[in-house]
Amino acid sequence: MGYTFREAAFVTAAAVLIHAGSPPATATSPSLKVTTLGRDGVAVATTVTLVNMTSHDWYQVASDTTKVLPAGRYAALVDIWNTRDSTDTMAATIVSVTAPKSIVIDARAGVPLRVRLDNSPDSTTYSQRFSAQVCVAGSSMGAGGWNVPGRFFVIPNTSTELRFAYMSTWTRSDDAEAYIVNGETAGLPRYGIMRSTSSLATLNAQVRKGPSGAAYNTLALQPNQDNGLSCSSSLYLSLKNAPAPYTMITHVSPGQWLVRSESDIDFWWDRRTFTAGQQVTDVFNRAAWGPAHIVPAVAGKNITFDGQHMFTDWYQLGSQASEKTVSTLTLNGATVATRTSTSWGDDSPQQFFPITTAGWYTLTSTATRYHPDFTYPADLLSPKVTTSFRFYAKPGTSTIAPVLLTRFLPGGLDLYNHAAPSSTTPVSLNFDRQRWLMDFPFPTATVKTVTAWASSDDGTTWRAVPVTVSGGRWSLSVPNPASGYVSLRAQVADGAGNIGTTTIYRAYGIG
Repeated sequence: MGYTFREAAFVTAAAVLIHAGSPPATATSPSLKVTTLGRDGVAVATTVTLVNMTSHDWYQVASDTTKVLPAGRYAALVDIWNTRDSTDTMAATIVSVTAPKSIVIDARAGVPLRVRLDNSPDSTTYSQRFSAQVCVAGSSMGAGGWNVPGRFFVIPNTSTELRFAYMSTWTRSDDAEAYIVNGETAGLPRYGIMRSTSSLATLNAQVRKGPSGAAYNTLALQPNQDNGLSCSSSLYLSLKNAPAPYTMITHVSPGQWLVRSESDIDFWWDRRTFTAGQQVTDVFNRAAWGPAHIVPAVAGKNITFDGQHMFTDWYQLGSQASEKTVSTLTLNGATVATRTSTSWGDDSPQQFFPITTAGWYTLTSTATRYHPDFTYPADLLSPKVTTSFRFYAKPGTSTIAPVLLTRFLPGGLDLYNHAAPSSTTPVSLNFDRQRWLMDFPFPTATVKTVTAWASSDDGTTWRAVPVTVSGGRWSLSVPNPASGYVSLRAQVADGAGNIGTTTIYRAYGIG
């Protein structure tokens, strides 16, 4: 069943130039027409990808259509998806185009794709499926498809300028366990592929419930060989799509992969290099999503702040860019300006506050979850966060403020991100700040004192929580209530007047 490379999200590819038009045609202009036949010998309408082997310019052309091209050598890459017999046939061939030329790619020349394990999963419990891609060497651009054994075919080709990438998956009927074998060959294979079960790594994945708010979360894997420039990097496998929480065990080929958790409102991923026999645990949607990376900056006659990372899963890459942020700048207790922004759609979350006087300013920002087409559940964790920064600003200068955010990392929580009633939760504290304006000075931000609080009534009242430091690592031990939620707050000061305060409401639940 055919797909194009554009359906595989997060694929990093070599720069290419897409040509939508054609040079003016003459009777002798170089051109190419590719006719594709199904396994029944009847023409099949499909899309052919043509890649210039020198420039790597590429074109997508309907089969049986004449395409005028600059003279040169071209790879014709295609998946012949035949609706009459529900078969896919992958093919790639290189042709020289110096005059009008027509070629036929006949699926009847295809041989069945066979991928096996030396200790194959039980066929009565596990179902096998294939996805594959044909490319030019050194690129992830090409044509691809997916199907099941007995309906997936490959036309062999020995050219080392071509690549064939495959992924075979055996999934247990209850979606609790899967085996994934991925590989890439020079040319298109004629023979079956055998892999050793003992060579696989084991991924124990958890998709927790709480901070995402999505009704369904998809767990997916995507090869990421050669920094996304291999043919394999266009492959993508959705392992499971279900309401959180859930777990899944996946035995996977060694190599570089993106482990992904995504929904209709967020996406997160973790880059992993698996080795043979390795045991790996990956957890998505951990508790205490909060502000990341960005602190205020002085930019000439303005103080600026960008609220696009107010809700971040500290353990993963990605974002849920769906919040409204209200910020107020004060000087000596007097309000200078208030700004509101949203980071959904085309709206910019960057805020600017004009300043005319040097002094110690305080910028307080409160972000709440927002999505124009989605209602968050009542039990959503991290529904609101607040940051407050005190720092010195002088008009006409440019610098990132020497203040810090706090990351809260609660331990011992279950798949619902809940702690046991009346228990104690260990919370590690990390401090964060990045140079988000690359040409601005980035003075050192230091930690001299850390103060922390917890609340069990959504921030109506706060109680102090002792902070400990050992070997440079800061942590809390938070006494939990019998039910409800726990909100967390920490303040980091450098002793020179610079202070950063971070608050996460409903950081984790109880029960």
